[in-house]
Formats: sequence, structure tokens, C-alpha cells
Amino acid sequence: MSYIRCLGSTALAVSMFLTEPSVGLAQMPGHVIVRDGDPAPGMQGGVTFKGFNSVVINNLGATAFVGGLQGPGVTADNDTGLWAGAASSLGLAAREDASAPGALGDTRFAQFQFPSLNNVGQVEFFAHLRGSGVNAGNGYGTWAGLPGSIQLAYRNGDPLPGVNPAFSVSTGAFPVYSNTGQVAFTGIYDDPNLPGSQFGIWAGAPGVISAVAVPGQQVPGFAAGVEFRNALLPAINPSGQIAYAARVEGPGVTINNDAGIWLRSGGSSGVAVREGTAAPGTGSFVAFGDRFGEPAINASGAIAFANTLAGIPVNGDNERALYAGQPGSLSLIAREGGTAAGTSPGVVFDDFGDRPFIGGSGAVVAQVKLRGDGVTTDNDDGIWANPAGAFTQVARQGDAAPDTSAGFFTLGAPTANFHGQTAFSASLAGNGIDASNDSGIWAVDPFDRLVPIAREGQPLRLGPGDDRTISGLQLLAGSGGQDGRSSSFNAASQLAFSAAFLDGTSAAVVARVGGTARLSDIAPVLGAAAANGYGVGTPATAGDIISVLGDSGYIRFAGAAPAGETAQILLDFSGTEIGVQVALAEIAVGGDLYGYSFTHLAGGDFQAMLHVPSLGSVPQYFYWNILNIGGVDLQRVQFIPEPATLLLLVVAGPVLAHNRSRKEA
Repeated sequence: MSYIRCLGSTALAVSMFLTEPSVGLAQMPGHVIVRDGDPAPGMQGGVTFKGFNSVVINNLGATAFVGGLQGPGVTADNDTGLWAGAASSLGLAAREDASAPGALGDTRFAQFQFPSLNNVGQVEFFAHLRGSGVNAGNGYGTWAGLPGSIQLAYRNGDPLPGVNPAFSVSTGAFPVYSNTGQVAFTGIYDDPNLPGSQFGIWAGAPGVISAVAVPGQQVPGFAAGVEFRNALLPAINPSGQIAYAARVEGPGVTINNDAGIWLRSGGSSGVAVREGTAAPGTGSFVAFGDRFGEPAINASGAIAFANTLAGIPVNGDNERALYAGQPGSLSLIAREGGTAAGTSPGVVFDDFGDRPFIGGSGAVVAQVKLRGDGVTTDNDDGIWANPAGAFTQVARQGDAAPDTSAGFFTLGAPTANFHGQTAFSASLAGNGIDASNDSGIWAVDPFDRLVPIAREGQPLRLGPGDDRTISGLQLLAGSGGQDGRSSSFNAASQLAFSAAFLDGTSAAVVARVGGTARLSDIAPVLGAAAANGYGVGTPATAGDIISVLGDSGYIRFAGAAPAGETAQILLDFSGTEIGVQVALAEIAVGGDLYGYSFTHLAGGDFQAMLHVPSLGSVPQYFYWNILNIGGVDLQRVQFIPEPATLLLLVVAGPVLAHNRSRKEA
């Protein structure tokens, strides 16, 4: 199979990238996971990577990706594979032309798509097949498990549980995957006794797939004889709860109440929202209509969906709506015809698509359509989200793209993480834009600011002295982070993507959006809790030694040095040597990006010293985020004026050493 340009995943080395400040692009600290020429785990000697795509990441920082191969024994028939794992344990999950586990006869993998990686390191993927006996009716399926122990979940053409095998022909749509190892998918089959194709939901671990909602099955909690007519579009949260859209038929069911969204939990399904019931926030005579979009779900069981309303006074100008919340406690997020926050007067929402996302914090993200004064096909597309409460604009077609002289021409589908931070790819138009620099990736950082991550035509640093110009980027979008879909943006603000370069090489990259260590005059608001009482209370002062709790947070401080002078922030880490090295490497890159210098302190009780400009009495915020850096914890932080550094290190060192020994004991 010919190699598809792509990008991979899992930190194999502590190599950092940095786009040069001279190009005017805001950069993000991160690391290269895999690059062309790196040895491919699980392959014979001399076989290396060549190209990557479909990079995903879980909340523990492990990644999965499809990679191309080159070297001895590699041909067009076996030059791709799928890898998954943590930084130190990247493993081969499947290789093109290898036997497909669980599939009888000469059945081999041909192509891999849409990997998903759960938080226990299990990977799930969709694969096309080749071999004798493989045809259009059985030529693809889904596999799941840990690398080295992958199992068949289901295959097109296999009998569907709960359906008469004499006439069933299953077609499993792309699945979703939970932390419990459960796969859920839409199955399609033809029943000669029923018109058209039939749609149902199946789920389970590989080898134990069972029916969740199948045409002709009694609907739980409804009167006898009420059955599912069809069910499709599942989402599954980390614990295995499944949200899906369905229609029902039977006694008491009419065309005005036959649609809804169901939630399966603990082995049984219950209706989460149903057509014909009152639609909150819309008035006394407005109800949910019959067009429910694909539901999203988070770990707490909250759902999000778009719907077409019915009732009085509903018309073609106000019928679409976006909802989210726990079943039985849903809230209207936005409605067609409502003012689109952040736009000029007269601009309103027109539609919300059929696939919103909901993060673990309850934040909702949707790609919307606009209409109204001044709205044309050049500016009617946008991305909106509500991580801070109000449903506001993240990006809009036609608006200026941050840190460029151009505007967004098209917006790709967004992806989101636990906190409601969003990321998306986009194309550009404007002065100086041509085919060599007209696309990039943008994301919302923990300070709720939209920042560029990478862009065509800009350099990406793969290592010391190794800068390569980007010729193409791929970001796998379409998840809220807890819905079982392929996720490229995790709760630690790490964004995984792939890049190709003008010299014909490529790499897989994870960017820490917003940095590992950062100074700002505003507090982070997404995913960074105020820590140790200093976030909203009295700021820390010069000389304070602050015990840190947790791997993400911030400390407010003031007066560490007179305005215009330099202060120092000393960082005390504990953990594995490699973990501390990775943390320090990310911090070093952050210094170049965010205006402070960095010194690695060998020996003693502090491992890092940041030299930072002081604003005097104006509070500043030191933000840290070392989640997913294995085996390292930030223990203490101290702020001191520059002249006192030497004295502090001499006097305070023994005290800190004693305190650390006592705590670790």
C-alpha cells in the first residue's frame, strides 16, 4: 500500500520543537513523538518510520498513530502499521498484510483508520482487509486491545447478535471506545420482511458483543409492544455509558413522539430526552421535535445534542436549538435566531450542525452557521464554546487569524478536551497567502486565548539545529475528549498532530498548548485550579517557600522585585531522573516563548531557576502544568529578588533538603 502522509505518536526521546520567534508565530512547547528515520518498534532491524497520520492521545499522555515504513523487507503491500503506548513503551498493534486476529482463512490487514486510545492504554481501530475470500460484504472490521493482544471486535458480514442470522448482513459504522474496553457501533442489516435497511446499536468487549437497541426489540420502560424502529449514532463515555439516537413505534406512539435520545447505563437503557416533551428555555408551547442530531456524552453522563423544535411560535427561522446537561435537567445553550455573542449587531445563529461536543467540565463546543446583517458565504461558519459559562465565539470564517496578517478562509471541524479548550485546522486567505502557507492549526490555551500551534511555510524545530519548513499538517478532529471518539486533545492541554516538511520528511508531534511553565498578568481559567490559597487570596511575596499540591495550577504573586528589575522563580521537583529532564526541557522551551530565561541547577534542592521580568506591585501568575510527564512532581516554588539568590541557595538549601526527606519518608 502506498504511504499516506501522516503523523505518529508516543514520546521516544526528549526532543523539543520551537518555531523561531522571527516568523511572528506564537509557538507552543512540545516534543516530537516520532520522526522519519526512527526505528519502528516490532520490526526487524533496519526498518524505520516514513510518514505518519491519525495521531491520537489519551489523558495520560500516551499516543497512537498510523505510521508508514521503509527499510529491509518493506514493500508497497506491508509499508504501514499502527502503534500505541506511552513514551517508554511504544508497541506495534497491527501491521499491513499481517494476519487479522479472529478472522478466519487468509485474511490480512490492508489499511488502518480512526484509531482511538483509552486511558488504560487499549487501542481500538477500524481496518480494511485483503486476502482470499475477502469481498465487499466482509472487507472491514474493528479490532481492539493492548498492543500485542489485539482482538476482533466485529467484522462486516458477521451475524449480528439479536438479529435473525438467516437474513442479517452487518455493516458496522465507525465505532466508539471506552476505558472499560467496550466498543459501541451502529450496525446495518437488511430484513426482507421490513422496508429499507435497519439500523441498531451493538456494544461490548471483543468476543462478547451484544445488542443494545435493535429494531423490533421492546423499549425498556415503555408499554408492552413499543419497540425500537431504528437506533444509531452512539457515543460512549469512559465508564461505558452509551448515548444514542433512536426512533420507536407501537401502542401510544405517534409521529409527534417517536424520536429521542436514549442513555444505556449498567446494562439497561432509559430515555434521556424525547420528542414531544417540553423544551426548556423556549416557552410554554414549544417541545422537542423529531430531528435529533448525534449525541455527545461526558464521564458524568451529561449529554449534548442539536434538535429541531416544534410548537408555537416555532418556524423556519427559530426551529434549531442546542442543548446540554444531565437527562431530566437539560439547558438551552443556543437557539436559531438568537444573537451570536461576539459578532456585530444583527448577526444570529442559523444552525448548530448535528454533532456538538461536551467536555468533562460540561463545556459545549459546536460548529455553527450564522445569518443576518453582513453575513455571506465568506463569513457564515464559526466555532462557538462555553467553557466559562457563556456560549461565545472561538473562531469565525473571515475573521483575522491570530498572529497572521490573514483571515480564516475555511474552518475545519473542531476537537475539544475535558476543560472545553478547542482546537481546529483552518485555511487562510489574504495578503501574502499562497499554496505554500495557507493552512495551519489553532487552539485555545488555558488563558482562554486563541493561539496558533503550527502553520504551513513556518519552521518546526525537531532538535538542536534541526529546523524544517512545514508543507502539510493533519489534525484528527471530532471529539469532546470523553465520548469514545478519536481524541487528539487531552485534559493536560496536549494536542497531537502530524506534520510533513518541504524536504520530504515528516514527524508526529505533541504540543503543550499554553506551556508547561508560564508567567502571565492574567490567571489561567481553563484547567488550572487556583492552588494553595494563593490563586484568589493574598499573593505570595518575596522569599515565600510555597508547597505545591497537584500537577496543574497557579500561584499569584507580587513584589518579588521592584518594577523593571528581575525576579527569580525557583522550582523544586521530585521524581524520576528522566521525568525531571522532560519537565525541564519543556520549561526551557517555554522560556524562549514567554519571555524568561532558564537555568538548570545541578544538585541542591532546586532543579530550575527562571529569571523573570517583574511588574513590581502588579500581580502576576505563575502557571504550571506537568501532567503526563511521568514520574515527576512539582514540590515547592519560591520567589526571590535577583540579588538575594546566592544567599537564599546557601541558607535555605539544608532546610529544604530536610523537609523533602521528611515528606518522602
